[in-house]
Amino acid sequence: MKNMKANRALFKKYLRTSDQQTKYQAEKILTDDNFAMEALEGFKGQEDAWQSFEAFDRKYQQKKRRQNMSLLGLALLVSIIIGWNLIPATPHNKPNLKEKAVVKVPSIKIHQK
Repeated sequence: MKNMKANRALFKKYLRTSDQQTKYQAEKILTDDNFAMEALEGFKGQEDAWQSFEAFDRKYQQKKRRQNMSLLGLALLVSIIIGWNLIPATPHNKPNLKEKAVVKVPSIKIHQK
């Protein structure tokens, strides 16, 4: 049998079945993964093992989501600060084009008598 990486489907299969042959096959697949075997041992003694596993998974996903949102917020804040500093400042002594007085230039006549 091919060595499979531990995944949720295999854990679910192991924790929800009462068939000893199925449990043996799952244990055989996970023998090389010490972390997965420890997790199975920890969940094996509980009656509601799959519900506990899902609760643990939800808690982990919420923590991961909060961490990602924090990083996204920090990146947005840094982007705004950098963008704000890149906007050229308008000098206060420069006259505004709307307030500038209209200067009349005399017209040049080429053919004068």
